[in-house]
Amino acid sequence: MNQLAAWSPHFHSDAKSRGRELFNLGKVRLAPPGPGETFRVLAEGREGGKTQVVCLREEGGAATVDCDTTAFKAGILCECVWAAFLKIVELAQSAENTAALAGHYLALKPRPPRAKKRAASSPAGVANANQPAWAARLDLIKPMAGETQAESITMPRRVHYAVRAKLSARHQALVVEVRQRTAGAAGWSRPKPLRLSSSVVRGLYDADDRRLCGLLMGGNAISEQDGGDRMTIELGNRGPSIFRCPEGAARHLLREMIRTGRCVLDMEETEDSALTALRPLEWDYSAENAGHAADPDAASEGEPWTLCLCGSEPAQADTPAPQSAQDELAELVREEAGAAPAGPKPEAPAMRSPMELRLELRRRGLRLDVAVPELLIGGPDGIVIMRNLAAPFDDGDAFRWVGPFRNAGIREPLTVNADDAERFLEMLYMLPDLPELDLPETVQQSEQTLEPVPGLELYTPQPAH
Repeated sequence: MNQLAAWSPHFHSDAKSRGRELFNLGKVRLAPPGPGETFRVLAEGREGGKTQVVCLREEGGAATVDCDTTAFKAGILCECVWAAFLKIVELAQSAENTAALAGHYLALKPRPPRAKKRAASSPAGVANANQPAWAARLDLIKPMAGETQAESITMPRRVHYAVRAKLSARHQALVVEVRQRTAGAAGWSRPKPLRLSSSVVRGLYDADDRRLCGLLMGGNAISEQDGGDRMTIELGNRGPSIFRCPEGAARHLLREMIRTGRCVLDMEETEDSALTALRPLEWDYSAENAGHAADPDAASEGEPWTLCLCGSEPAQADTPAPQSAQDELAELVREEAGAAPAGPKPEAPAMRSPMELRLELRRRGLRLDVAVPELLIGGPDGIVIMRNLAAPFDDGDAFRWVGPFRNAGIREPLTVNADDAERFLEMLYMLPDLPELDLPETVQQSEQTLEPVPGLELYTPQPAH
C-alpha cells in the first residue's frame, strides 16, 4: 500500500474503505485503454449499481485520473477511483506484461482533479442540470449497491449475565460471561454467548445493558482455557464474551447485574445438566441493612462476612464418672483407719483435650464453615456466594488461610494435641495476616494491658572527629 501513499491524503477515509470493499468483492476489472489512456478500469459503483469508468493517464510527467461519477465531477475522489488504484497495484505485483507500466504509473507524482466548471447556461450554484453540487457530498453517505441495512437493525435480544464459578475460583476474581437470548417464532431462544464489541454495545436496547457491557469490556477478556495468570487473549475479529471484572469494580458490577433480574450463577457442571446448574442470584443484605434491599440506589451493600479461626475441645467419651458422696465418705473412713483402698484408684483425667480448628465465616451471629459457599473471592473487593445469595466478604488480608480449609481433600478440621498447644501458639502468632481468632481459654495467650509511661531523655551529642 506504500505505492499509494502519495494519493492517500486526497481520499476520504470512507471512500477508501468503500473502494477496498469493491475491490475485495471482485467488482473491479481492467478494460482496453482508449486513446491517450494508460489504463482503463471498470468498477461497479453505487450510483444505481451501474458500471463506472475510471481512466488513468500520464500528462506532463504526472499521474491524472478521470471518472464519470457525480462525486468526481464535483472534485471529490470517489471509491471507484480508489478501487481502480488497488487494481493497478495488483497488476504491478503480477507477472503480466503491463506490470512494469503499472509500476511506472504508480511512481508518478499525482495530480488530483478539480471540480468541473459549470456550463454558462447552468444556474448559479448548480454543477450540472441534473445534479446539484450539494448532492455530490450527500452521495458519499449513500449505501453501496448491494449493501444491506440489516446491520443497523437492532434485533430483539435479552442480555443475561452468568457468573462462572469455576473460572472465578481459578482466577480468584469475578468472571462473568455475557449471554443473549433472541426472539423467534417459537419464543426466546436458549442462551448463547454474546460477543461484545463497540458496535454491539451501541445496538443494545436497554441502557443498563449498555452501561454494564461497556464496563465489562474495560476488564480483561479471557477464554475457557485460560489459567490463573493475567493475560489478554487475542480473538482476532471475534469479540470476547467472557470477562474478568476490573479490580475495584467487581462488587458494584455484581450488584448492578443482579438488579437487572438476569444474573445467574453457573456452576459449570456438565452440558447435560447445564440448565439445572444455573441459579438466579440475589443480593444478600445483612439484617441491619435489610431495609435497603428495596432501594437500588442505597449506598450500603450490607455487612460483610468475615473470617474466623475457631478452636474447640471435644468432650472425652472415656472420662471416668465422678464418685458418689457415699463412696467418697467410705474411702475417707478407710484412709483415716489406715486401711488400703478397696480397689484401684482411678486415674485423673487429662488437663486438656485435643483441640480441633475450623475456619468459619461469621456475620451477625451466623457461623458457616468456609467450605460451604459455592464461590469465595478474597481481596478488597471480596464476594461470597452461597446457594443463590451474594454478599460482600472481608477476608482481613487473611485469604491465604482459605485454601488449606476449603480445597477438596483437606476439608477436615485441623487437630492439635494438648502437648503441642504451646508450640502451636508460637507458630500461629509468627504467621502474618491472621484471621479473627476464637480459641478455648485453656490455649489462649494471656493478654496484658500496660499503662504507657512518658519519659524524657536528655543527652549531649559527642563531637564528630
